[in-house]
Amino acid sequence: MYDHDSLLLYLEPGRREASVSCKEKTEEEQKLTIPAEVPVVCSEPNVSILDLAEYRFDDGEWNPEEEILRIDNKFRKILGYPLRMEALAQPWINDKEEGFEHTLSLRYTICADSDLKNVSLRKS
Repeated sequence: MYDHDSLLLYLEPGRREASVSCKEKTEEEQKLTIPAEVPVVCSEPNVSILDLAEYRFDDGEWNPEEEILRIDNKFRKILGYPLRMEALAQPWINDKEEGFEHTLSLRYTICADSDLKNVSLRKS
């Protein structure tokens, strides 16, 4: 494996076949001790993807948490808008200052095991 590779292993209980023999240690092999805790250094800001949210349409009741893309598709169908997968322009590029007929509100719950400092929200 290389530095940026990832690997998911699924291990099942088994038995060693009689024909398999253990190789003897060579001088090149070394024992590697991994400490229980290691320091973590980030080279760039850590990111949390906000892809699940509670939602409501206009001033309606809040709905349970759902994936953003499913929410988007649901309300596009209700309003008769083309689905996003059809690669249409975003509604906010409209130059008209007429405002919007409807509002879709999203509410996020963010859980953290420790206090967070220098947190920022950015649209990508």
